[in-house]
Amino acid sequence: MEFPKASILTLYNYYEWKDQMARYLHQKVLYRITMAAEVEPTSAIEKSKYLNRMDEAHGSICMCISLELQFHLSDCNTPNEIWKNVEEI
Repeated sequence: MEFPKASILTLYNYYEWKDQMARYLHQKVLYRITMAAEVEPTSAIEKSKYLNRMDEAHGSICMCISLELQFHLSDCNTPNEIWKNVEEI
């Protein structure tokens, strides 16, 4: 199941977007990493998997934010930073 294209974050649909995005991240097993509820592992193999999941969560969130709002995210390096930044927009 892909994220619905109609659910792109704009200035007017944050609460609807947030609910749908959270469900999508849960489905993709990326919610906990987005909320910074997972600790970065120390082993090289697990760390690589962790960083790949961080990248996937980061990309998934950014792809569902309108271009008009993306400039707010230019300094964000983690999915959690994006999530918190979007809450403040």
